[in-house]
Amino acid sequence: PALQSILSHRERARAERFRFLRNKNNHIISRGILRTLLGSYVERSPSKLNFTIGENGKLELRRDSRGPAIYFNLSHSGNVALYAITRDCPIGVDVEYIRPIPHYERIALEFLSQSEAEILVALPRECQSRRFFNLWTGKEALLKVMGDGLGNGQAIRDPFLVEPRASNCTQGPAPPRVSTTDWTVRSFSPTLGYIAAVAFRKPSLDVSYRSVSALFPEGSYGSPGLAPQNSGWI
Repeated sequence: PALQSILSHRERARAERFRFLRNKNNHIISRGILRTLLGSYVERSPSKLNFTIGENGKLELRRDSRGPAIYFNLSHSGNVALYAITRDCPIGVDVEYIRPIPHYERIALEFLSQSEAEILVALPRECQSRRFFNLWTGKEALLKVMGDGLGNGQAIRDPFLVEPRASNCTQGPAPPRVSTTDWTVRSFSPTLGYIAAVAFRKPSLDVSYRSVSALFPEGSYGSPGLAPQNSGWI
């Protein structure tokens, strides 16, 4: 209820259109947390924030022309939602639950470069899923910050290396980095069983993370529904 109360009328109406309760709750929680986090950055009430659709259909925070820009992106998979927020530059994120993928070889050939697909197939079977999602999330995060995504068929075919390596199972020669040095892609595991990537348009950026839970009574920690769990650096 606390998170739902800070959503806009349009966001609440969209939540009601979900057929399954789990999807409805996920939408309320993810948008409520986004509003809470952005509100703390711009020092405004989360319920007073206004969003707009910017270039390439990306969700943006409507701001005062005199205020500094704030860039953000979000992704979710399973029970994990991932948010990236910065004032420095455009940013993109993707998170995936690591799971077996039927016919992943076909998917790899469609969305990965030839060299990436060859290295993936040569890995031990127990390492392939993690490496696949390592590459998938890196490309998706990069495409999201550029304004598109793998789901729309705009795959980056050039091989690149996300850093640091997400798995010590990787064997064979490492693919080259993204050809444009202005872009950086970093891979990390936000929690057990998941892999994620963050991409930004800078050669280097200090990236810290905080893990929170949305499952606790209203009013704790000063923000509805957010309890600090752990933090660190990517």
